[in-house]
Parts: sequence; structure tokens; C-alpha cells
Amino acid sequence: RGIWVCIIGEIWNHRNMVVFKNGQVDLFEVFTVVQRKTWSWVTVKERFAYFSYLDWCLEPLCFMRYLRD
Repeated sequence: RGIWVCIIGEIWNHRNMVVFKNGQVDLFEVFTVVQRKTWSWVTVKERFAYFSYLDWCLEPLCFMRYLRD
């Protein structure tokens, strides 16, 4: 659930930036922010989640066990 909230929230924030601040659509930016936020949430919320941001970016499915609903 947390990842979906992050994805939808970031799409919404990016959409608002494009619509209200005349920004440019940048899907890479959306993807990067979602990666960064989800890694941050998991590593802060779960005490035993010891992995680097690089590991999370390269193989996120390996670390999905740390996510709870």
C-alpha cells in the first residue's frame, strides 16, 4: 500500500507542477522521486532494513519483504 500511495502522490504532485506552474512533464523525475521516497520510508520505518539506496535502485524486488500493508 505504501508504494502505491507514494506513486499516486508523486504523479499528483508532478501533475500539479505541470498544470499550475507551467512545468514540463518529466517521467524520469517522477520515477526518481518515487524511488527515493520509498527507500527512505522503508529504511526509516523498518528497523532491520539495512540496504543502501543503490541496492534499492538496482534490485528493489529483493527488498519488498520489508514492506508491510
